[in-house]
Formats: sequence, C-alpha cells, structure tokens
Amino acid sequence: MLTMQLRFHKSKQVGAVLFTGLIILVVLSLVAVTSMQGAILEERMAGNSKDEFIAFEAAEAALVAAEALITSGALTLTNFQVGDTDGLYKNDSDTIHQDIDWGSEAIDVSGFNPAEVTTPPKFVIQYISETAPPGENRSFRDESYGEPGSSSIGNAVQLFRVTARGTGGSDDTVVFLQSVFGAQW
Repeated sequence: MLTMQLRFHKSKQVGAVLFTGLIILVVLSLVAVTSMQGAILEERMAGNSKDEFIAFEAAEAALVAAEALITSGALTLTNFQVGDTDGLYKNDSDTIHQDIDWGSEAIDVSGFNPAEVTTPPKFVIQYISETAPPGENRSFRDESYGEPGSSSIGNAVQLFRVTARGTGGSDDTVVFLQSVFGAQW
C-alpha cells in the first residue's frame, strides 16, 4: 500500500487581492457618487425650467387680461392719475416694475390660478400718450405729436405700457413681460 503524503508549504500571503479589491471598490463608489450628483443637478435644472415656463405663462395671461381691459371700454383717461396705487398709472416711471409693491399696487388677474402657481398673475397699465387718429397725416416731426388732445379728426389712438408679472411654483420664480398697446378711444 502506497501512502501519499501531501505536504503543504506555508507561504506568506501579502494581501494583494484584498488591496486591489478595495481600490476597485473606492473607484466604483466615486463613480456612483458623481453620477448621482449629476442626476440630481439635472433634475433641479429641469424643475427650474418648468417653474420658469409656468411663470412665463402666468405673466402672458396677465398681459392678455390687461390688453382686454384696455379695449373693453371700461377705462377712461381719468383713471390714470399720478400718484395712484390702483394699478393704473401715468407714464412717470420707466421702471415701474421695480417701483411698486406688486402685492397691493397691481391688478390681480381673476380666474387664473392653476395649482402650480402660488400667487395669481398681476399687471399694471401706464398711460403713455395720444397719437394721431387714423386717416390724419401727421409728421413725426410735428411738435404736437403724441400730446393728449392735440388731434382734431376722429378718435385718437391712446398708447399704454402694460407690465405683467407672473410667478411659478414658488414666489422666487418671477417673470416680467411688457408691451406697448394702442387702443382707439
């Protein structure tokens, strides 16, 4: 009978596999963390873009509502006084959107308040001037051009500056739109 003897040699292990495994684990962890940070940043950017789009649509709705008010016939030039705080102003400031308190000195748009908007859209209207009525040939160099009451034929076209303000899902997202609108009164 033959007996086999196996002899095992004790060799000194240096742990190269363990060290290599830890390095790979650290690298994979860094890649995963960086990917998560990028995904979170992209998600925030998409949310902010959506919020800005909602604010833009709210401001656009306020602009349309203001222009409808001008053409409705509900206003007269006596509604536009210097120093009033009712949302109807004389043209005494080109920076009215910075000068007024939008909470109390602007006109709310009723009927527009979707769930995404925290504050209803608002607008202010400034009376700019009167232009020549249709059919009257008046030169732009005429000294009386644009002055109220200077026309003598038909109804003059009244010019207004409309400034609209809309907010998005938070009041931190604000969009201002402005237009110059003419109406024949």
